[in-house]
Amino acid sequence: QDNFIMLSERARTLLKLSKLNGVGNVRLRKSLRYIEEGMDFHEISKELPQIANALEVTNISDELIEAEINRCIENEVRIITIFDSNFPSAVKCDLAGPCILFIKGDISILDKKCLGIVGQRDTDQKANIYAYRIGKHFAGEGVPILSGLAKGCDTKAHEATLEVGGKAIGVLAHGLHMISPPENQLLA
Repeated sequence: QDNFIMLSERARTLLKLSKLNGVGNVRLRKSLRYIEEGMDFHEISKELPQIANALEVTNISDELIEAEINRCIENEVRIITIFDSNFPSAVKCDLAGPCILFIKGDISILDKKCLGIVGQRDTDQKANIYAYRIGKHFAGEGVPILSGLAKGCDTKAHEATLEVGGKAIGVLAHGLHMISPPENQLLA
C-alpha cells in the first residue's frame, strides 16, 4: 500500500493530467518530459495548448485526485506510473500505451510472457471449449493467461487458469471500479 500512499509529485501531476477531458495516452506521453523537468500542472498547460484547452473544459482539483487515491487505498488498488521502476517495460515502450496503471493483485506477472485469449462475447460451445482447453494447458505450464475478462472465451480461459492454479491477468478498459459483466465479479 505504500506505493499509492506515497505517490511522488510527478505521479500526482500525471494522474491529474489524466483526468482532463480529451487528454489520452498520447498527450500524456507528450507531457512526460515537462513533468520530469519538475513543471507543475499549470506550467505544463502553458507549454502544451491541448492541455490548456482541456483545462478550460474540465473541472479538476487536488481534492478530486486525493479522493481517487483514497478510493484506491480502500479497494487495495495500487497506482503505478511510467516513472516507477516496477512499471512493466513492454507497456513503457509502447508510444501509445498508458502512463498510469491501476493494479490489484500480483504485479510481478506483468513482466512475464503471457498468452492472450480473447474472442467474441457471444460464443458458441466450440469456441468456449477451445478457450478453456488452451487456457488450461498453458496456465498449467506456468504461462499467465491474459484477457479482457469479458463474457465468452475470456471467461472460459480464466476459469481454466484458476482450475489449474495458474496466474491470470484481466485488463479492464473501464477501470477497476466495476466488473463487467457483473457475473464475472467472483471470477475477478
